Amino acid sequence: GALFTRYATINLFLGSVDSGSGNQQVVVYDNGGPGQARDWSAIVSHTLVGGDGSHAITVEVIDAAGNRSDSGSASITLDTIAPAFTSPFNYSIVGNIVYVEIPSVSDANPIEVRYGFSGPQDQSINAAAWQPIGSGGNVTIPVNLPTDGTYSIQTMFRDVAGNQTAIESGSGIVIDRQPPSSAAFVIQEDTVTGSTLTLDLTAFDAGTIYAQIDDNLGFTSPTQFVIPSGSSTTSHTLSNSSDGFRVLYARYCDLSGNCAGPFSDTFVKDSQPPSGSLLVNLDEPFTADALVTLSLFAIDNGSGIAGVRLANSSASLGATSVVPFEATKLWTLGAPNGAGIEETKSVWMQVVDNAGNASPAVSDYINFDTAPPVLSSILINAGAPDTAVFSVQVAISGSGASEMQVAENGSFTGTPWSPYASQVTVNLSA
Repeated sequence: GALFTRYATINLFLGSVDSGSGNQQVVVYDNGGPGQARDWSAIVSHTLVGGDGSHAITVEVIDAAGNRSDSGSASITLDTIAPAFTSPFNYSIVGNIVYVEIPSVSDANPIEVRYGFSGPQDQSINAAAWQPIGSGGNVTIPVNLPTDGTYSIQTMFRDVAGNQTAIESGSGIVIDRQPPSSAAFVIQEDTVTGSTLTLDLTAFDAGTIYAQIDDNLGFTSPTQFVIPSGSSTTSHTLSNSSDGFRVLYARYCDLSGNCAGPFSDTFVKDSQPPSGSLLVNLDEPFTADALVTLSLFAIDNGSGIAGVRLANSSASLGATSVVPFEATKLWTLGAPNGAGIEETKSVWMQVVDNAGNASPAVSDYINFDTAPPVLSSILINAGAPDTAVFSVQVAISGSGASEMQVAENGSFTGTPWSPYASQVTVNLSA
């Protein structure tokens, strides 16, 4: 009752009863061709004529008296050619399912497939059940591999006539459902002025690890690169160079698409310098003391003020260490160029933020005066030896003075300072 065979010689199973002279011959017709007579038997061997294809077999039985029975017929298809397929096969992995894609498999008749695999859990192909896949074409076979590891997958095909292909093997199919482990992500810098960061990346995996870096949690446009298993350090150029408080995200993925993360770290991007100003002794024009008071002002809209550099000259400002910012600070002016002279002294300041940006240098000036004023002469009433009145005119000649005290009989106790003048009126005591 078979419909297909891969053998050209088949057996015909006959049923015929003759109550008279008895069955003597069988005549077999193949696809309407000439009959082939042979001695009667309930099982008759017949070689199909004309090669592969469908064969309509007709049988007549002749008894010893020459009487012919009604004809009986059946059909069978001879197929001696195994299915044809194109290799190599393609493999894709989703979870623990390997999809084996055969670019092309074909046969004149329906095809079956079976597969086996060797690896952490073996399955012999010879013990596997055959599964129908139709008449062929582009075929994808799902293979369920229960345990992670590296597998070799074997595949073979047969048609309904029983013709089988040789075993096609694929090696190195890796099932990996575990993401990289012990992962971490650190940005070395707290603040940066440019667009380059130094990243410490940590992830462990037996296979290839891809690091993905993005400033978007959705990883819509990540920077992706291969890293070694373990810890490594790399530089990263920001795709978005805007200033401000920033978050950077990282995740680590293996070849199977398993990802660890996301991880994140923060930094401040600050490309703008701070600004500041200073006053020496609240902008007084003169001082006789080298120790002065500085009034400092500083502002930064980014990473914040780290400190200031202070110096007595612009040339030495760049080599000066950064000191903490103080709104009011005592400062010693530069040494005078000589004794008893008056000269202009400057104090210079540069504000530095936490990103390392430095403001333009600013300064203030004060006259450092170490020379006392000179009193050249004093005349009362133009040098008259005596006076008849208590109110006299005092002419004063001097230099370098801004204030003066005028007292009678050389006692200045309790005498107030008054602005320097070349002539004053003094009322003598009685």
